[in-house]
Amino acid sequence: MDENYILSYFNEREKEFLRRFENLKTNQEVEDIHQLRVEVKKIRSILQLLDHFPDNTLDSKAYHKMLRRLFRPAGRLREAQMNLEQLDNHEQILLTGYRRYLQERISKQTEKLNKAITVFDQNSFLEFNKQIRSRIGLFNTDAVRNYMEQFMQKQLDLINRLNQKKQKKKQIHKIRKHLKALGYVLNIAIGWDFNGDLKNLQVLVKETETLIGTWHDMEMLSRSLKKFTVRPAASDELHDINTLILKLQPEQTEILDLIRKNLDRLPEKIRGDQGNSEITITY
Repeated sequence: MDENYILSYFNEREKEFLRRFENLKTNQEVEDIHQLRVEVKKIRSILQLLDHFPDNTLDSKAYHKMLRRLFRPAGRLREAQMNLEQLDNHEQILLTGYRRYLQERISKQTEKLNKAITVFDQNSFLEFNKQIRSRIGLFNTDAVRNYMEQFMQKQLDLINRLNQKKQKKKQIHKIRKHLKALGYVLNIAIGWDFNGDLKNLQVLVKETETLIGTWHDMEMLSRSLKKFTVRPAASDELHDINTLILKLQPEQTEILDLIRKNLDRLPEKIRGDQGNSEITITY
């Protein structure tokens, strides 16, 4: 077992973040925007994990704020891009005015992201990363594995608790955040010391998180369409907008049912250390 695996994982996150960041300086490609946000989430998951360590004195408020200034405008731009991409899947519904509205939003959010990229303090980012590495290095292998297992159990507990309120849509987004945190740390745990049962859990977590992502994209498109209807430019397209919204509803319901079935299959306990797992998942 490589005692520095978690450090290697963090180093890879930094490297990939910087690669995507450099790409975005010259061109706002959809995939680079998406992957930059993914790397921010992975870095956050490591900080969340460190917060779970006892006596952790690392103050990451400024670091989180620095990442958020990139993450949010990138998210707003990605949302508009995804709305346009979904619209392209419904070619029979033209919605020329709404498409123009989305293009305007993409242009506006691209400007905001460019500004955020320009003012991003890369030196501060790298300096704080040194502190993160230092904190990780303070704990021995057994301690890190123990804290990782505790952290994963906490995320699983939160997911299962929120799932009890599954009739409320607002819980779904919260569940997705905890699924992502659980999934990213599962990646570390499995890469560090492969465990078949943890791998099964990872597959279920990833599948569920992806389903929620698909459902969420449809939800964002519906909200965006409804928001557009109050504009004068929407007057000639109200029928088609309402037709599309109604078309999305049964698709969302179907996906939501799959999400809930997957959530109900999640185990209650994680016992995955050194291959001694008590996790059982039926497929």
